[in-house]
Amino acid sequence: MRIFVDNVEMIGYSGGRYRIIIYYQDVNGQCLERLLIMNEISKAKTFMDTGSYQREKEDLTYHIFRDLNFLESKRHISFFRTDFRGSNFINVKFYRNNFDRADFISCSIRNCSFDSVDFGGCEIKNCYFEEIVFKNNKYDGTAIHQSSFIDCQFSDEQFLLTMYDCKFINCSFCGCRYERSSTEKLEFIGCQIFDTDLATMHAEGHTFISCKLNNVCLGSYYVFGYLLYNTKLDDVDFLYHGEKVSFDVIEGLYKKLLSESRHFEFINATVILKNLYGISDTIIKAIDRLRSFEIIQFRHTELSNILTAICFYIRYSMLPFDELVKILDYLDRFNWQQFTFEETLGLLSKIEMIKHIMSAGEYQLSPEFISTIPYNGFALISFQCNTDDFEEAVAVANSLIENSLRYTYIPELYCLLDQKKGSWELTFLIPACCAMLILLILKNTAGIIMEFSFKRKFGKSLLAKLSDNTTINDLESIAKTATIAKIINNDAYDLLSLPTIDKAISNIVKSIKIGI
Repeated sequence: MRIFVDNVEMIGYSGGRYRIIIYYQDVNGQCLERLLIMNEISKAKTFMDTGSYQREKEDLTYHIFRDLNFLESKRHISFFRTDFRGSNFINVKFYRNNFDRADFISCSIRNCSFDSVDFGGCEIKNCYFEEIVFKNNKYDGTAIHQSSFIDCQFSDEQFLLTMYDCKFINCSFCGCRYERSSTEKLEFIGCQIFDTDLATMHAEGHTFISCKLNNVCLGSYYVFGYLLYNTKLDDVDFLYHGEKVSFDVIEGLYKKLLSESRHFEFINATVILKNLYGISDTIIKAIDRLRSFEIIQFRHTELSNILTAICFYIRYSMLPFDELVKILDYLDRFNWQQFTFEETLGLLSKIEMIKHIMSAGEYQLSPEFISTIPYNGFALISFQCNTDDFEEAVAVANSLIENSLRYTYIPELYCLLDQKKGSWELTFLIPACCAMLILLILKNTAGIIMEFSFKRKFGKSLLAKLSDNTTINDLESIAKTATIAKIINNDAYDLLSLPTIDKAISNIVKSIKIGI
């Protein structure tokens, strides 16, 4: 049978299977709908309102719920213990429905609303919510795990739930309470949270990125375990044993963290309180102390949390440059194999994440961070080229360096230190800030392998050149003319407008090694 495809819609991913809806017409012009699961096509199961009040314990897996309005219905349908696994909800208005003990597993829910519904003890796992309105719903032991909420609104919600490993992007919370709830590893990105109490629950390991908090209560016991970026705490009330306390009390609690062996929270509190200079020594001492702890689970959790925090600080350029160099140099030299095999695997995965963030340019490079780079700070950069033509190799390397220099107040501040013939390997001395910018310029360039090291490895030939080459003195004298505050040209600096390199350059440059 010949078919005429009208539209194709991806509705989610579950259990290793993609689910796609195909809308088409047959030869008679009849509109049909098919649900594609893996490589097999089966008839789509569309939810039908049968008129029954009781839709309890039904198998509604892999169903499509579309354009339904329970708000206008006088019947409040109960879906008690119903299985919605793998189902897709589009433009559905739920009102006073009963979802107690229901299962929402790997569901896609978009442009819907839940008003005064009873979620009860239902399980929500690996679900995707987009443009959803939640209002006046009942939660009584609800479990929400590993789910994402995009552009959702939560109004006057009284939560009693467990929530783990969930992400909220551009969501709003207003008048919400989390009394006796337990939440862990939640990530809030670009969210607005107003008149909401986050203090009366167990709440650990949360992340707030570019969020606005107004008239929000946070538990003083947990706040130093939160990773915060571009999120102010000025309009936050801190609760200690149920009572509001001043920030002075919070600072007093901070001083007790080390004596309580809460190393990660002490480090994170130091960053939150912006006591940034000397943070490298704090981290080094904490890791040195933790490696002697005999309780494996405690040691591993603390070390893992510290490394996760370092990943976060690097990604958002929250540490001064010199402190960052000391930390990453220490992590590079540290013997992680001294721990158990299971610990080593977990911790080294964090170290690889840190290396990837730097080598792939996956970090925020703000003018504030650049201003912490010493004006006479230099880096070595080596270009491994796929060409025997020396002039061509130098021209390509020069163009990349000069592209980064365009974003600084430093005029052509670099020099060629060493060259090795073959497929030419060229080593330059450049300002450290330019080395960071080059990584961002090359961020989306395929085929170029980038390595980033925070300890200098000067070969003997380079050491001789550095001691005898008067150009270095010239470079340093030029560098001193650039004040720390004006290393970066703020008028030109815009990460979105950093230049990209053409394909010809990526064909010539095989790998780049940067050493700070």
